[in-house]
Amino acid sequence: MKKIFVLTIIALFAFGANLIYADPIIDKIEAAGKKHTKITGAFTETRLDKNGTAKSSKQGTLTYTAADRKFEMAYSQPKGDLFVIAGDQMSINKGGKTQKFNLVKNAPMRALSGILVGSISGQINQMAKDNEVTIATATTGQYYVVTMPAKKKTARGYSTIVLSYDKAKMYLKKMQMTEWSGQSTLYEME
Repeated sequence: MKKIFVLTIIALFAFGANLIYADPIIDKIEAAGKKHTKITGAFTETRLDKNGTAKSSKQGTLTYTAADRKFEMAYSQPKGDLFVIAGDQMSINKGGKTQKFNLVKNAPMRALSGILVGSISGQINQMAKDNEVTIATATTGQYYVVTMPAKKKTARGYSTIVLSYDKAKMYLKKMQMTEWSGQSTLYEME
């Protein structure tokens, strides 16, 4: 009986260890993310083909408020486009047409919401758990880089997400989400 109990505890510990990554870079990002109450800044969004060639570009202002976990991308190019995550609702206004999504009922949009809010707020471990990804970290001269390749292919989702956080201020500066097709979207924040 004691052997079964010990083996069960070891198995639970090993399984739990896979859900939370113990890494000093992740620890720094997550700690800083908890301190950011509001993040606002200009951004560019570039759509890249599988060869890395830019196909389209947009720009605007991103605002994230930690208290209510509201995430908003107000586009100045194309003017009037708006992307908002507020609570369990997502709203996309593109070209004058608005789509609304209930994040409780819509799993693909809930996953996208978790990636965007998790990235800006530095919740790396939660993103890894929610999206079944592994995590690798690196340091460059200016950034802490977090790479999250997916463990398995999903019908709708990303094969790899790469996040670059400014080492000095610990804000997300770059985010590249690569689809299974090889196409990707690159966000760069000022």
